[in-house]
Amino acid sequence: MIAEDRRHRVSRERLKQAKKALKLADIRYRRGLSNNLDVLDAEAAYSAAELDILRTLVA
Repeated sequence: MIAEDRRHRVSRERLKQAKKALKLADIRYRRGLSNNLDVLDAEAAYSAAELDILRTLVA
């Protein structure tokens, strides 16, 4: 049970960081400082973090 709680906390933190990275990637793209691949990569990382959260809930 303790390990599951820890994994869930880590997953939530990963999701939080992925959300920040996505926001920054979007800002950089809108300002012309990066291309859309950076945004797509950040979106993929955010989706993976969301999926990981769901997996911790059903594990």
